[in-house]
Amino acid sequence: MSCPRNDFGQPTCYITSHPERPQEKFCATCKKQFFERNSFEFGEIVIMVMVGIAMLFLL
Repeated sequence: MSCPRNDFGQPTCYITSHPERPQEKFCATCKKQFFERNSFEFGEIVIMVMVGIAMLFLL
């Protein structure tokens, strides 16, 4: 997110949850909605493991 920053370089956002859609967040400062994600989804981990195994076979 490209939110405005204070004098210390920290974002001045006020992040709140959407009352009807808990997976969405809202920045009251920027008036932008966004989805909060975990660091890795299960599908991304499976793909990374498959790529790692393929790299082992290629080497």
